[in-house]
Amino acid sequence: MISVFRKNDVANIFLLLPYTILLRVYSLTHPTAYQLTDIDPVWLTNFYGVVSSPIVQSIIAILLIFGQAVIINLLGNRHHIFRTPSALGGMLYILLVSAIPELQVLSPALIGVTFLLISIYNVFTTYKQTVAASSIFNAALSSAVAAIIYPPFFIAMITIFIGLSMMRNFKMIERFQFVVSYGSMLWIVGVLLFYFDLLNLSMFNKVMPPGALSEMNYTDTKTLWTLGVTLFLILISLGNYYSYVKKKGIDVRKKISFFYWLLASSLVALLVFRFIDYQHFYFLALSLSLFVSMAILLIRNIALAELLHLVLLGCVFYYQFGDGLELGF
Repeated sequence: MISVFRKNDVANIFLLLPYTILLRVYSLTHPTAYQLTDIDPVWLTNFYGVVSSPIVQSIIAILLIFGQAVIINLLGNRHHIFRTPSALGGMLYILLVSAIPELQVLSPALIGVTFLLISIYNVFTTYKQTVAASSIFNAALSSAVAAIIYPPFFIAMITIFIGLSMMRNFKMIERFQFVVSYGSMLWIVGVLLFYFDLLNLSMFNKVMPPGALSEMNYTDTKTLWTLGVTLFLILISLGNYYSYVKKKGIDVRKKISFFYWLLASSLVALLVFRFIDYQHFYFLALSLSLFVSMAILLIRNIALAELLHLVLLGCVFYYQFGDGLELGF
């Protein structure tokens, strides 16, 4: 499978769909409707009321993840982040966000990731653009929509702003345009909430350092395994930074650095927002999928890479469908 997705053939784009279905078959055999949590905005109640069927939510989630994987491959290949054209970024994203049953639901973070990817795409298109007003507007607006759907994405606004500063000579008028574009969406939502008498100060209780880190159960085996695997992937990403940027153009280095900033913002969100659960992994997976896929491309022994992939798939399916999982994940 690794050898197939190492190339970016047109057929590989369509192969990502059956791969997504395979990794998320648990959501089809054990469909579960998403239950709103304390971190989720109140305006999502109507959406989940309309899309209440568990199987419909599972199908929508599969299509969203497939589309997001395609966009990740588009970003990686069009902007030369990968050394050679590859579909591994999308494949790794699907694997990371489908590994455990807690991620096999249509969560707000999954929906919001789509708009965050659109924002990143617009940030990258501003590079060397003489007039980039439309791209800056789209980047700000998409980022705001993502934050409205999943509040921890508000931290991504900082990364989007930094990214625009990295991609171009970010003039004061363009910065003002970004802030106004971002704020206008928040203003519209605020007015609607006020009109329907849904606006209250209790929603700000979700923002309170040290955030979710103080609420995690560090004695729970599943939590420890999840944190351990995530930390391991982050260390791989940080340890291979020089290999990722070596022999790359200055524009590519800036775009790779942008994803490091995005990874940092996803970690900062853990320190700011309370009530964060497993769905926050979608935020981390945006950057980790690209970094881990680049690490795999550095492995010269394809057989070893294939073996690692098969072992990971075995662990994922064993955890999802196996019985007697006393050790947890």
